[in-house]
Amino acid sequence: MVFTLVLLGIGALLFLVIAYNMVQQFKQKQETERRLAIAKQKAIINETEELLLHSSILPYSKELVELLHKRMLEALNQIRTTDPSVKGLNNRIRATKGQLSQIKNAGDISDSAFRAPDTDKDALQMLQIIKKFVR
Repeated sequence: MVFTLVLLGIGALLFLVIAYNMVQQFKQKQETERRLAIAKQKAIINETEELLLHSSILPYSKELVELLHKRMLEALNQIRTTDPSVKGLNNRIRATKGQLSQIKNAGDISDSAFRAPDTDKDALQMLQIIKKFVR
């Protein structure tokens, strides 16, 4: 009788250990997926910011600049839904919304700001910027 109780106790402990490990693995998988989703959105934000920084090299239309800011705002909102505890996220969203409203209120951006590249290096940089838009 005692032997049966010991075996049942060992079986129950083994079951609990296996269940605990399954729960831990599930939590780790969720955390990894959350990190990947945030990393993807951060990559979108970084690429968009880089494109906006190059607006002095290539002339962007008002609609294109607005579209890039909306893309960045959408990525920030995705990060907020995935993990609302990211520091400084709400300030960044407010700043992006402010930039969007400034763009909407601003006049048309002149397309005559285009200038031919001076060097081959500048031409290659322009080509790389255009390739990023196509992707």
